[in-house]
Amino acid sequence: MTSALLALTMTIMPTAAPDWKLVWSDEFDGSGAPNSKKWNYEVGYIRNSEAQYYTKDRRENARIENGRLVIEARKDGFEGKPVTSASLTTEGIASWNRGRIEVRAKIPTGRGTWPAIWLLGNGVRTEGWPKCGEIDIMENVGFDPNGIHFNVHCEAYNHAKGTGKGTRVEVKEPFADFHTYAAEWYDDRIDFFLDGKKTFTYKKEKDSEDVWPFDKKHYLILNLAIGGGWGGQKGIDDAIYPSRYEIDYVRVYQTPEQLKQAEPEVVVQAQLEAYNARNLDAFVDTYAKDVKIFQHPSKLTASGHEDLRKRYGPLFKNSPKLNAVITRRIVQGNYVIDHESVTGIGEDSPTRVVAIYEVVGGKIQNVWFVR
Repeated sequence: MTSALLALTMTIMPTAAPDWKLVWSDEFDGSGAPNSKKWNYEVGYIRNSEAQYYTKDRRENARIENGRLVIEARKDGFEGKPVTSASLTTEGIASWNRGRIEVRAKIPTGRGTWPAIWLLGNGVRTEGWPKCGEIDIMENVGFDPNGIHFNVHCEAYNHAKGTGKGTRVEVKEPFADFHTYAAEWYDDRIDFFLDGKKTFTYKKEKDSEDVWPFDKKHYLILNLAIGGGWGGQKGIDDAIYPSRYEIDYVRVYQTPEQLKQAEPEVVVQAQLEAYNARNLDAFVDTYAKDVKIFQHPSKLTASGHEDLRKRYGPLFKNSPKLNAVITRRIVQGNYVIDHESVTGIGEDSPTRVVAIYEVVGGKIQNVWFVR
């Protein structure tokens, strides 16, 4: 009897909720342009034979309004483009490998609309799609207004091959109010949620990038497409314009264990943000007190906090436009390898730099720069 009760207790005992820690967010406070330290833009006619032209930093298509991000598709003929919209991404700014990505949004509706919340693998420009991986946290097409879709794409499973993995959930008028869309990404699975209810799980079948390219970092995309291979299957109704997609917030969480795995990149990212913000104290604090910085091939240019202040202090003071942007990042154990484009150092064009950071005990211990 006791053993039977124990077995029953073990069976019904709930799994402990993950200890999520907020690691990145945008609450879209204020008004005006989206935060350029958090968001980039896709520009042009990008994919899927869609009707819209994605603009960059144009308030008519992307703006902060009443504490929300508004992405608006318009039929306005801007610069000769019949339809314009916006696609905001964190590419080159922030990307994640595992964690909980949560977005509260109110989608538009109408035949031809195609709003989405999704993650795309950082390797898309080198590996290509779908090998890089894609995680669709929310998609909706206006000709099927009550259907919310959750999907993953990889080499083995993708819509192009007709092997896609995902689900469609019926929601009564999801466009009438805000809903919370989320994905929880673990070592062995990705769980999808709508308003706190799990809708779909994609499980890792084996250690193969063909089915699990999700050991690599992905960046976030928020976009409103019009028409295209899926969204335009039943045409585009001109009555949809202007079409308004509102995002209340974006929040990214990770567990302490996931944060520990990501620590080198988190430390280097904090260093780069302090650098961009011209905060010398915060910049120096990311380094170990006995840090060594080398210029290729082996010249030691700074050693310790005092040398750091002597070397970088004048640049922080006299070069207000000094800025470093990551164009590619590779993380290997305690090492972070950044391809950076640096401007504001007295040269007309950006300087291309490869920086290799060694992170030990939560501090940058060694740095090698190769120009």
